[in-house]
Parts: sequence; structure tokens; C-alpha cells
Amino acid sequence: MNITLVIPGLIEISISIIATLFIFLLSFKIFSLLTRKIDETKEILNNNIAISIVVASFIFGIMLLIRPAVESSMDTLGAVLSAKQAIAPDIILAISRVILFFFISSIFAFIILLISIKSFTLLTVNIDEWAEIKKNNIAISLIICTLIISAAFLLAKPLSTILDGFIPAPELFSGQLKKAQPFFNWAVIGKGSIELVITFVSIILVFFFSFTGFKLMTKKIDENSELKSNNIAMAILLASFILGMMILISAAVTPANKTLYFALNLKNEKAAEVIFAILKVIGFFIGTAIFTFFLLQLAMRLFMALFSKKDEMQAIKNKNIAMAIIIGVFIISASIILSHGVNALLNAFISTPKVGTGII
Repeated sequence: MNITLVIPGLIEISISIIATLFIFLLSFKIFSLLTRKIDETKEILNNNIAISIVVASFIFGIMLLIRPAVESSMDTLGAVLSAKQAIAPDIILAISRVILFFFISSIFAFIILLISIKSFTLLTVNIDEWAEIKKNNIAISLIICTLIISAAFLLAKPLSTILDGFIPAPELFSGQLKKAQPFFNWAVIGKGSIELVITFVSIILVFFFSFTGFKLMTKKIDENSELKSNNIAMAILLASFILGMMILISAAVTPANKTLYFALNLKNEKAAEVIFAILKVIGFFIGTAIFTFFLLQLAMRLFMALFSKKDEMQAIKNKNIAMAIIIGVFIISASIILSHGVNALLNAFISTPKVGTGII
């Protein structure tokens, strides 16, 4: 048994358990700020599945955002504990860094998801989501659940970048700790903040585009009416389509950010160059959303044409959940498989400019 690895592992597990319990309970309390007209505990005790789905997805989304954000601080703690001649102040600082990262990432995660949900409810003016959820409308809750998990999945990376700028980790050289970094790295924090805002705006645009585009694809069906009538089959299909779009959009994150990072890392960069890079990334996300929409639409239509001779959309309108699950799983599976190809294709359209040639 390697005791030098056991001790850091036990410390990390202890901190994680305490932090998870605290964040779980705090998430439940924070969520009540969104739903002041709903008593979540009472509704859950009354078997309101809709409110349970939304609360659970909110808490799960918080955990998705926090996990990658605190990994670097956990690695730092392990490095400090395994360093030669590590002294008590170093260990205390490393543990404090982990706790601080949990706290800061929780605040950011709460704010991000609250804004995401608020933005979605403002876009869907024809539906009072919270009134429907109070009536145990599972269909509406599935759509909100999809938004929350998608947002958390895509925003975890920029949030992690921001937190990397707080209390940078001490360098480990030949088993010795070398501390030569400022308390805040404002360049990293600024880069992560810009990336976070761009990604958030892109998520809202893609979500709205997915919802609107899906309506155009199913002209014979009024999605709003179906969701209000608690058509779970329609919710599953729509949620799968939106989630598929988000999976494909995530393939655009890395190539899109290349231009942004280059602009921010230029010596003597000008504001106009940075703004141009930001607009270019946003435009790239919008273009990718349009492309992936038609790609998924084509894949779904081909699947339905080959799957059976029945009218699948009519079956879903008739609340055929089994049919919706089959089509939904296909959409998500196709998105996962297509994501690598989409990423390769997008790299051909956005390449990092060479040093000395400028951004354009």
C-alpha cells in the first residue's frame, strides 16, 4: 500500500462528501428562489413528478458544472501532499484552495443555471412553465431539464477556465514546491469570462433556434398545445432533438475558441480585433446551429422513412411514448457519432491565424 497516495485520496473524498452534501442542500434552497409560488417539498411529497424532474436536473446541472471546476484544485492538493518537505501552511493553503473552488464554482453554477432558466421562460411567452409544472406537467419539465443539463454540459469548460485564474496552483519541481504566482491571474479570468458569455449566448440562441426550427419541421403539430396537454411523447422527441443539437454544437466549441484565444493572446491587441474575434465566434456558432439542424433533420427523416411505413409524427401526436423513445435515442446516438466528423469539418473553416498575419 502506498500511504502517500492513500492519505491524499482520503482527504479528497472527505472534502468531496462534505461539499456534495452542502451543495445538494443549498441547491434545493436556491431553486426555491425560482419557484416562489411553488412549495417544492410539498409538491414532491404529493408525488409531483414534474417538479421533481426539474429540481433533480437543477441539482445535477450544478454538480456537472462544479466537477471539472474543482479537478485542478484537487490535483494541486495531491501534488502538495506528495511533495517533499511539504509544510503545514502549504497543505492548509491547498485544502483552502479546494474549499474555495467548491464555494466559488457553486456561486457561478447557481447564477449560470438561474439565468439560463429565466432566459428560456422569457423566450416561451405562450407557456407559463411554472404553472404547468405545478399541475404536474411532465412534458414541460422534460424540456426544462434538457435546457439545464445542456447548459451545464457546455458551460463547464469556460467556468473551469475562470476558476483556474483564482489562486493559481503552486508549481511542483523535482518534488519541491515553487510558489511564484499572483493570487489572481486576471488574464485567465478575463479569457474564461469572455468564453463563458459567448458560450451562454450561443446556448440560448441554439435552444431557441432548435425549438423554432422543430416547429417548422412539424407543421401539422402545434408543439405548444401538445406540451400544455402533457404529451410526454412530444416532449421526449423535442428534448432529444434539442440535446442532439447541443451535442453537435459542443463539437464547435474547440475550433471556434481558437480564433478567440489567438486574439486575446496577441501582443498589443486592439479592442477592434478582440470584438471582431468575438463576433466571428458567435457567427460561427449560429452557422453551426443551422448546419446541424438540417443534418439532424435529414437523419431523423431518413430513419423514420426506413423504420416503418407508419406516420411516426402522428403516432407521437397521439402520445405514443414508445415511438418517441426509439426516434429520440436514434437522434442522440446519431449526434454522438456525427460530432467527431462535425468537429473535423469545422476545423477546416476556422483555423487559428498564423502569428504575424493578424486575425482576419
